Parts: sequence; C-alpha cells; structure tokens
Amino acid sequence: MQAANTAVGAYMHVQPRSWYIVGTSVTSYVVPMHVTLTVSSAEMCAWVVPWAALLRLLCTQASQVPAASTEKLVYEARELAQLSQQNASQQDIDRHTSKLAELSAAAGTNKVSIEINDGWFKAYTLLGRTAQRFRTVITLGILSFNSYKPTDLKIKITSTDAGGVYKGERDGLQHAYVIATPFDVVESSGDSDEGAKPTGIKGRSLAIGEYALADDNPQRLKITFKKMQLEPVVDSPTDMQCWLDTFAPHNLDMDFETGVLVVDLPASSPEGWMDYLLMLPEYQLVQGNMGSTTLLERV
Repeated sequence: MQAANTAVGAYMHVQPRSWYIVGTSVTSYVVPMHVTLTVSSAEMCAWVVPWAALLRLLCTQASQVPAASTEKLVYEARELAQLSQQNASQQDIDRHTSKLAELSAAAGTNKVSIEINDGWFKAYTLLGRTAQRFRTVITLGILSFNSYKPTDLKIKITSTDAGGVYKGERDGLQHAYVIATPFDVVESSGDSDEGAKPTGIKGRSLAIGEYALADDNPQRLKITFKKMQLEPVVDSPTDMQCWLDTFAPHNLDMDFETGVLVVDLPASSPEGWMDYLLMLPEYQLVQGNMGSTTLLERV
C-alpha cells in the first residue's frame, strides 16, 4: 500500500481516513479538483486503480486549458492590433501591451519557438523610436543609416500592406530577417507631418539581416543587418521615370531598369536583438534593443 500511496502522491495527499485531490495549476488557470473520500485503510487499496483512471481523465481535461489560454491570447493580440489601427492613445496601447505580455508570460508563450518563427508578418509599431517616426517627417538618411542618397530628402513612413517583417530563407540566407518600410517622398518645411505634401513618389526600404537564437536567452533573436535595399512602388512608366529622376543621379549603383538600389553594410555593423514577449502562430509581440515594441500579425 505504501508503494501505491507513493505512486499517486504527485496528485494526492493521503491523511488518516481521508483522501484529497489537490487543485492542479496549468499555466495561469487553476483547475479545481478537490474531492474528499472517507475510507478505511483496507478499503484504500480498492480505490487506487479507479482513482488512477480518474486522475488520467482529469489530467487529460486539464491539458486542454492551454488551448483556451491560447484563444485568450489571440483575442487580446487582436484587440491590441485594433487599438493601433484606431490611433488609440499611447496610454491605452501601453496598458494593453503590458496586459498581453503578462498573460503570455503566465502561459509560457514568451519565448522563441523556431517551428512558428518564420513567415511574413504585418507590423504594428506600438512604442519607441519607430513609432515616433510614423508620426513625423524624417529624412532618407535617417531611414537608411545614410545608405541612400540624397540623405536630406524628406519622406513620410506609411502604414501599408507593403510593409512588415519577413523571417526565413532569402538570397542565400537560411535565417534572413527583413524589415520592410514603405514611404512617400514629401515636400515639408519642418518635421511635423502636418502640411507635408506627398509628391506622388513612393518607395520601400528593406533592412536585410540574419537572425540567430541567443544561447543565453530563450526569448531572444540576435540580428546582424547586412544590406539595405531601396526599391520603387510604381503603377506606371511615368511613376518609374519620376523615381529614377529623383534617385538615380545620386545613387550611381542603382539599376536603371528596375530602380532598385542595394547597399552592403560594413562587416562591423552593430548587432541588434529582439525579445519575444509573445509567440503564437498568428501573433508575435517583440521588444527591440532600442526600446521599440511591435506586434506582428502573420499574413
């Protein structure tokens, strides 16, 4: 009988003439399983087998809790994406971001899972320097680490389907990390986007790097950027000609047929990183080494 008591001891506390099944905690949810039976010592052996079967059933049911937890996380992530799209206050976005991060930590989904890491993602910038850039007019040099010319050309980052993050195989890199940033060339007398007039010239910048898992942090992807790529977003030959007139004279390595410019970054380029506060198949919440927080939605 002692061996039987020990075998089920992970689930039960045996007291004289009483048997308790204690609550089992799964992630942040508690499954109540408190039952009291009064039996004699001789009767206890007869209960071991059926109770063991019941425990297996209860544990099977308990294992379904993470699925419900995942649904909750997806719901909260979707709500956060909607807040970003609706231009909600920074306070509301910060509050919801913290809530989602806490739920994810409790559920154990705040780490990199290589099986669901790669793919194309729409990016919702929630906090940090990049979020501020969405609200202001910046220069082409700021966007590209001064890789594109003219560096003082005024642009406005736009939120379109042309932007986002890609992780996966690309151009010979098995673990490429690509940040795509669409923009409009604008005429502006200051840094405010108020009064900025689009010129009709549209483009996209790609920051292309390679990621690696951090050995000492299960939440982290280390990223080394290797090149920058500038490409036009055009609908007609006239659009392409305007693009070439604006950029080709200043960037002699630009392909005059496609309007694409590729600039290799120095081998000494600094390494960045992304910490994953949430990683699910549908959504990922990341915090960068520069303080930016971004919600990624798989497309």
